[in-house]
Amino acid sequence: MRNFFLERQLRRIERDVSDDLLMILEVGPQYYSNQELYELTDELQQQEEISKNLQRNFFLFLVSIPLWVCAYFLSNAFGWHAVARIFLYMIPVAGLIFATGSFYCRYQYRNCRHANLIRSIIQQELERRRKDASIS
Repeated sequence: MRNFFLERQLRRIERDVSDDLLMILEVGPQYYSNQELYELTDELQQQEEISKNLQRNFFLFLVSIPLWVCAYFLSNAFGWHAVARIFLYMIPVAGLIFATGSFYCRYQYRNCRHANLIRSIIQQELERRRKDASIS
């Protein structure tokens, strides 16, 4: 049991160390070349787009809950009890999909929470390098 927790911690540390965007927050951008900083900016932009699209799709499941409720009441009113039961089960399923998807996005795209800060740090470093190059 203890070995499992140690391996899990080591995997987490290894994942965090291999995440360059997270490393910029922790140690700064000075250790990266200009090309790498531009690539990291593009990577951050791509992650933000993917995260926003996924969150929008998962939000549609949340918004669909009132539709499932209405469909349940309508099918019950028309006497379609088997269909009404399916609609009733879709209410918690849609909520569960939304919650699971939100946690997935939060875990998988955790850099997006700090995207503005990371982008600002990279831009400041690139600007500083441009000024240093023009002075020399």
